[in-house]
Amino acid sequence: MSQLPTVRLLTLGCKVNQYETQYLKETLELNSWREAGDAEPPQGRTALPVPP
Repeated sequence: MSQLPTVRLLTLGCKVNQYETQYLKETLELNSWREAGDAEPPQGRTALPVPP
């Protein structure tokens, strides 16, 4: 059985940012990703927010 890819999510800012991070986490989990543990590095590419 293969291990699910991991992601690290970092929230900076207000409650709207917290809501958006939670939504993103739930969407990723529905698509076979999981959040990396504290001592575990995330796998895959790094995505940075795009300024407006």
